[in-house]
Amino acid sequence: MWTGRLIVVLGLPVVSSAVLAAACGSEDAVLAPDAREGRRIAISAGCAGCHGADGEGGVGPAWVGRFGAGVELDDGSRVVVDRDYLVRAIAEPDVDVAAGYDVAMPDNGLDDEEIGRVIDYIVALGPETTFP
Repeated sequence: MWTGRLIVVLGLPVVSSAVLAAACGSEDAVLAPDAREGRRIAISAGCAGCHGADGEGGVGPAWVGRFGAGVELDDGSRVVVDRDYLVRAIAEPDVDVAAGYDVAMPDNGLDDEEIGRVIDYIVALGPETTFP
């Protein structure tokens, strides 16, 4: 008779852990709505395939900590990754190419509003604290 209760009591931590994990949510839960929409756009437009699902990088540069950082371009010049640079980099991917990346970024077909939301997501991933 008490074994049924024991199973329920023993199962409670598992259920509590699942509820706690759901309450904490994913990264999306802590993002502002515009940044959350930017993350969704980045994933659906294929950006995450090169920049990582969470902006950690891969074939393309990481987005985490990128905003406000200095970046060297393939022509040897340096720029600060601000909103203007990101608009150019996304809208005209062959203009200001980050050094060290051999794979050309494809045209993504995003409109100005979608580009703005993706940039909101990149900004939300955190600013660089030092100029490398």
